[in-house]
Amino acid sequence: MDKNKAKYIASVVELLILFILATYLISKSIGKYFIVEVKRDYRAKRQNPNYAFLGGFFGKSPLEVFNGIVGQKVTILFKKFLSFLMPIFQIFQKIFKAFQNSINKIRNLLKPIREFIKAAAEKFYSSISKYVIGAVYSLNKIRNSMRRTMSGFNLIFHTLEHSKNSLQSIIQSPPVKIAMALMEPIEWVSDSANKLFCFGGYTPLFDTNRDLIFMQNIKVGTILENGSVVIAKQQFIYSGNNNSNPLYLYKNNILATGEHKTYENNKWIYIKDSKDAKLSDSKPLYIYCITSSKGIIQIYNNKFKDYSESNNTYVNLTVNSLILSYLNGNKIDSTIYAYGTDYLEHGFAEDTLIQTESEFKKIKDLKIGDFLNPNNKVLGIVELNTKSFSFYNINDIIVSSNTKVYEDNIWKNIEKSRKAKKVVYLYKCYNIVTSSGYIYTNEQIFLDYTESKDPILNNAIDEIIDNIID
Repeated sequence: MDKNKAKYIASVVELLILFILATYLISKSIGKYFIVEVKRDYRAKRQNPNYAFLGGFFGKSPLEVFNGIVGQKVTILFKKFLSFLMPIFQIFQKIFKAFQNSINKIRNLLKPIREFIKAAAEKFYSSISKYVIGAVYSLNKIRNSMRRTMSGFNLIFHTLEHSKNSLQSIIQSPPVKIAMALMEPIEWVSDSANKLFCFGGYTPLFDTNRDLIFMQNIKVGTILENGSVVIAKQQFIYSGNNNSNPLYLYKNNILATGEHKTYENNKWIYIKDSKDAKLSDSKPLYIYCITSSKGIIQIYNNKFKDYSESNNTYVNLTVNSLILSYLNGNKIDSTIYAYGTDYLEHGFAEDTLIQTESEFKKIKDLKIGDFLNPNNKVLGIVELNTKSFSFYNINDIIVSSNTKVYEDNIWKNIEKSRKAKKVVYLYKCYNIVTSSGYIYTNEQIFLDYTESKDPILNNAIDEIIDNIID
């Protein structure tokens, strides 16, 4: 190939390349601005069928373009088709507008009525609110009045109690104490201030199986025919030979002290006051009684009070407080008042060592007639049901709740002793009655079972118990 022909072909190729490049640039530029223009007003131009196939260039799918075209055509078609209904729609519009205007006029007419009802309702609820506030205020006033009334009753009660304490202080005066010291120790059971509520040893009792058990053989824990549990059994030496504490034969030949209470004609009376009681010349060596969980001893069809005469916790708490008040010279001290049982009974663990004239003996081995010292004779033995009491250890001596101990120069319940610790005790429990009223151990002094031999105090306790509503 010659040189000129080669230059010609090269020139043609070069021109062709430049034409293709120019064509590409011009088409891209024109296509860009065209697409932008179509996108800007696509909704107006989408009915053009030509755009349906070019929708991809405008960011639209062919289906979307097709739906747009169909929608526009259908809209135009239905617009023409429904044009004859427009007058009907306009009529309905006018009707609804007239109805709305009528409703508004009615609302305006009813506005005064609505305002009246609103005002009446507000007035009604306001009155109800004031009435409720007044009722609550009145109830508060009634409550406060009742509190003041209860305070008045409490004041009367404490006034009577302080009056009683004043009488007790007379008993504690030196002349009276000297006179009481001159009395024979054994006279405590025959004195009217130390009434015994006891039976003869062969008084019949029946357990839940209707088995006969004589009073002198009864065991603590026995369940009697009326469902009552024997809490304690008391045995005392009888000193009624001077006729100051005689025995009576009551119904069914029941032998009992005259101070024992029996239930007749819907009230409690002393046996000695019953028309069915006859004075007996019987003078047994010992007399017996029991304390029961129900406070009642059922013998045949007769009901008697038990030894403690009360199983009312509140009454027993009051009695306990009176005894402590008397023992401590009417001193009111919350550190000594406590009551940890439902019963007035109290006692010692069976192995407690008690100082006698010559040695220490276990309390379970003591007998009536033993002397703890030359002037302190054992006059009674009491066995208690351990399950009915809580127990405390004080200086290795185990005693039950409600026991009185002398500590820090005052008498206090064992529950309030700073030395006592509560313990579990499951064995037998005993107490004794002494002529002096005291029980001495190696380190402590305790009150015996009777706790008080003061006549005024005992009479006050009797009055409290007699007023129990059964």
